[in-house]
Amino acid sequence: MHSRFDAFIRVQPPVAGQLPLTHATDGFTLREVLDTDCLRAQECSVFSGDKLVYCFLGRAAYRANAGEPPNAQLAYAPIYFVLKPTKIPPKRIFPFDTGGFVKFQDAMHQRMRVSDFALDPGNDSARRVIQVYFETNRKYIENEPRTSVQIPPLDFEASSFHSLITDTKRNSYDDRVSAIEIQFDQDIPLAGVAEAVVLPSVLLDDEAIKAKLSAWGAQPLPYDLISRFRPAEYVSQIANIVRDYLAGKGYLD
Repeated sequence: MHSRFDAFIRVQPPVAGQLPLTHATDGFTLREVLDTDCLRAQECSVFSGDKLVYCFLGRAAYRANAGEPPNAQLAYAPIYFVLKPTKIPPKRIFPFDTGGFVKFQDAMHQRMRVSDFALDPGNDSARRVIQVYFETNRKYIENEPRTSVQIPPLDFEASSFHSLITDTKRNSYDDRVSAIEIQFDQDIPLAGVAEAVVLPSVLLDDEAIKAKLSAWGAQPLPYDLISRFRPAEYVSQIANIVRDYLAGKGYLD
């Protein structure tokens, strides 16, 4: 059964061009990824009983270790993968970070649930969301939603989502309100799929890590790690690195 939000989205045209996926982790988990050559599906607290790999479309929006205090441990350093479209079919697609849904509900009716915003994973839904609410891939990446969208009066979910992403007031949520979430219920092998990896430049001093990135076909996108920073403080820097990479590769034309 399709959600009301999906019923609105599924008849819209998709935006031109296909953005890659992003996946966020940290230095500690990178060690496992290097050993297994894949992103492994993990137990999920939001969708109980599922093992999932969470990705966003195009944006480096997830705050790994967001609650951690300042530290000098490389294990906490943010790592972001930029992934080519995979042949693995998505399990679910949502227009926002489902883990933050409880923070979004001031923009919604109290009876709305996460499932009310589920999108058809086989209908180019993500590209249709971008076309309706952002118009272009560049505006989506730069989080510049349209100020006006034609929405039928009874499509409350579609209107609520637009209210959420155009809200300019101080509140408890960030740009993940409009970062399109794509879930997979299978491990994602990285060879030929990892397009780029954002990581601390110090890791590229390790020849084994450089060799692994080369074997995957992934371009390293380094950033300088400064001791005693909070891990979440790197998010804007990394978002700019990913945006510039996408622009340089022609994804935002």
